[in-house]
Amino acid sequence: MNQLECQSPSSRDVKWASCPWIAHHNNRQPRQLPPPPFQRELIIYRKNEVRNAQKKIADQNLKISVRVATEAAESAALDGKTFCIIQLDVGLDAAAVREAVSKVVEKKGMSIMMFSTDEIANKAVVCTGDQATRRH
Repeated sequence: MNQLECQSPSSRDVKWASCPWIAHHNNRQPRQLPPPPFQRELIIYRKNEVRNAQKKIADQNLKISVRVATEAAESAALDGKTFCIIQLDVGLDAAAVREAVSKVVEKKGMSIMMFSTDEIANKAVVCTGDQATRRH
């Protein structure tokens, strides 16, 4: 096996960053493309990395939105209010906002309205809920 070749590009345990071919060619100018079979494997690997990162971000957004909404609802309940209006910072993650609203309605039984904005896209996500409109 040549010193610059990686093992089979289809092997799933290849660590791309430590691959000798990439290490050797990362410092060369102009950059050369890896062989086509290796390109396909690298693209699949990177797409999976992006997909996993997006899942982590969605999970974090969900946890943040539920925690913030629950704390705000508890604070509003202590103040004697029967409703709660919250602005979150989870971007345009509608699933996280919707889940947080449903959890607060389920746990606290109060009306809630949640906003989350994305200033770069100049858009907002709004979700509302209350005990009367909740489906069982």
